[in-house]
Amino acid sequence: MTSGVYGLECPDTGRVRYVGASRNVEAKFRQISERPWAPGVATGWEGNRVKQWLVALYREGKAPRMTVLDETGEDQFDHVKAAWVAALQKTGEADINGGGG
Repeated sequence: MTSGVYGLECPDTGRVRYVGASRNVEAKFRQISERPWAPGVATGWEGNRVKQWLVALYREGKAPRMTVLDETGEDQFDHVKAAWVAALQKTGEADINGGGG
């Protein structure tokens, strides 16, 4: 079980589109992978750019890849996640964060 900050990568480009944090990164990825991303299904990410991106991927028969960016405790999630988002956005990544992500 890994606690920390993770990135969801585009399967086509390998670029990190979203940065998140979880107490159990592996479980979070299973949750994302197993969710029924059909429109109208309650997921907690309604109207969210992350869900919109995931729905588009799954409609194309694709799925994001997850990578652990930093292992950290829950007390550091906000700080470490913000640092990763800022760094990645300088290179055009983490484009889903900051606008409903």
